[in-house]
Amino acid sequence: AMTEEKNKLYDKVNRVLYRNQCKAEYYSSKYEGKEEQHTFHGGWNLGYWEGRVSALEGVLDLLEDLGMKPEIDISAYFTED
Repeated sequence: AMTEEKNKLYDKVNRVLYRNQCKAEYYSSKYEGKEEQHTFHGGWNLGYWEGRVSALEGVLDLLEDLGMKPEIDISAYFTED
């Protein structure tokens, strides 16, 4: 049960990271090539989401170091013919 809880925590952080990466990519593409038109708010948004991505990647690294990354059963990806 403890392993399941660890996996849930790792997966939850991973999902939050993915959402934050999507936001960062959105703001990055929105302002790409238009950097000189960056409003303070637009630049703040991009920096904010990129900062969150960086922090969440650090959290995942820490969880991995603590052995909390879910084990993947690779055999599940192979089918018997």
